[in-house]
Amino acid sequence: MSSKYKLQNGKTIWIADSPLGTGAEGSVHEIIRPGAYKQMVAKVLYPQKRTAERKGKINYLVDNPPIATKDLNGHNFIIWPKMMLFDRHNEFVGFIMMKAEGIDMDNLCLPNLNPELDPVWNKFDRKNLEATRLRLILCSNLAKAISAIHSTRHYVIGDLKPENIKVKPNGLISIIDLDSCQVSENGKVLF
Repeated sequence: MSSKYKLQNGKTIWIADSPLGTGAEGSVHEIIRPGAYKQMVAKVLYPQKRTAERKGKINYLVDNPPIATKDLNGHNFIIWPKMMLFDRHNEFVGFIMMKAEGIDMDNLCLPNLNPELDPVWNKFDRKNLEATRLRLILCSNLAKAISAIHSTRHYVIGDLKPENIKVKPNGLISIIDLDSCQVSENGKVLF
């Protein structure tokens, strides 16, 4: 099953009723159609989180993204709100963003890799001689993403933790859940 929503550009999208994941503020759903949005997901906020302040903050984030959110190869290392999302009554309910690929970084923070992980992750096993180099590349990619966000001088990441960093087998990362960042302008905290 799917549900119908409207984007701030007036286009209609359908999202899967079953979430890909849930958090403290809402649930993330796959966009079923139209095809132009298949590489994106929708974050539907819980009703109590759909405040005027939250709407204002998401609108600010959509209108003021960091300059760089993807690398030269097109990989999205910052998963940023792209457009606001509205229900059939034209009420603000959330936003859409690019879909992040990979596993949660917390899988790589444990002393031993989870044996249920796909074998492609074995190269990150601490017993593997190449793992240190690969983990340093991963850390460098994370530092570049954080720098891109903080260099705006408008945003401070509020919920940076391994569960909010997706890692691909090639060491590319994507920071998610950035709608919780602090927003400031001219030395004043806006959100």
